[in-house]
Amino acid sequence: MQVFIPRRLHYAVGTEFREVRHEVLLELSGNIVLLGEAGGGKTRLTEWLGDAEA
Repeated sequence: MQVFIPRRLHYAVGTEFREVRHEVLLELSGNIVLLGEAGGGKTRLTEWLGDAEA
């Protein structure tokens, strides 16, 4: 059984850093680049995004 854990994501716009919940990604237009440590849930997050848009 796979479990998706809600995440808080951090990103930068210029020199300003921001934090958002993962659901905000669905509202963004354009490309998204996910970077993170190994085991940080990048694959699960991209699977969730794919299921949410289907």
